[in-house]
Amino acid sequence: MECHSRFSKWHNLFLPYLVIAILPVMLACGTSRPQPTAVETELITRIALDPLGQLYVVTENNEVIQYRADGTEGYRYGNNTLGELGSIDPANPFSILLYYPDFQTIILLDRTLNEKGRIVLSGLGLLNIELVALDNDNYIWVYDAADLQLKKLDQTGTISYTSDRLNLLMSASPNPIALLARHNRLLLNDPTLGVLLFDQFGRLESTLPIIGAESLQQLDDHTLIYIRHGDLFRYDLRALQESPIEVKIPCTEDCELLIGKEKIFWLENGKVEVRDID
Repeated sequence: MECHSRFSKWHNLFLPYLVIAILPVMLACGTSRPQPTAVETELITRIALDPLGQLYVVTENNEVIQYRADGTEGYRYGNNTLGELGSIDPANPFSILLYYPDFQTIILLDRTLNEKGRIVLSGLGLLNIELVALDNDNYIWVYDAADLQLKKLDQTGTISYTSDRLNLLMSASPNPIALLARHNRLLLNDPTLGVLLFDQFGRLESTLPIIGAESLQQLDDHTLIYIRHGDLFRYDLRALQESPIEVKIPCTEDCELLIGKEKIFWLENGKVEVRDID
């Protein structure tokens, strides 16, 4: 059975599931809740969520499938010429960023998932780019593991800003697993060192003492959400304080969690599950 026939209209596939409003009530209150019903899909390797509430899934066949906020299938994009799709960033649903690390290539898609641009990083002398993220201004941040630097590119590949070498700023060389560019901030998540916080010019502002974070997500300009050992936490960037979110989720350490305006999605063992936020 095709993915769209099993995944479409997910809100009709299980009984309404009450979750206390994520912010601020959910962060202050906790209660026991039943397990949600899994939504059956093709084997999924990664998921991403855009500001419109649209979900993007990447299948084991390297295909990107878009699902609208109501759960119906939107558009598809497939490319099997550049190796495995390493990451997808739909922070701007009109300029969706895909990164293929095997060929050090960035592809930009329009809102209908048609290719509108391509940057071959190796052709620019960038040979060891591990992480990429789309900024608010549609420039692209990359983490250059060879130089241990963050570099900001326009959509032609011209470098606008470069951070200092991170090994000179830190007690050890970083080994990051995620890069986020949201709300005029740049977040580099290193499970050992913490979350490195940069300004929009690539200047290191602070290192947040968030160790071992997975599925790091920035909900707004002052709130981070992440998983640690199967538990959900928030970090207040104003108060510089971590607090647990007392909501039980059937999620292991290898789970990828996304919180949207109306739903929570998580990916575990190749399947996507959905829970309503009421």
